[in-house]
Amino acid sequence: MSEYLKEGNGLSVTNMDVFVVANLYSAFEKYSVRNDSTLPGEEVAGEEHMEFYPDKEALKTYCLEVLYDKY
Repeated sequence: MSEYLKEGNGLSVTNMDVFVVANLYSAFEKYSVRNDSTLPGEEVAGEEHMEFYPDKEALKTYCLEVLYDKY
């Protein structure tokens, strides 16, 4: 974890301190990431950063598929 935080230093912008990030990392490391996790949407160059605006219906569908089990 500390290697990740050292490598990522200066690459991201957040108001979270290193302890919050470490706790989030610990909480999420048990989950797996799907390789096909791509949302349709629009990428726009902002004044300082790249901005992404997801398709709202696609985002809703994706969240329902990923976060809820089907019975």
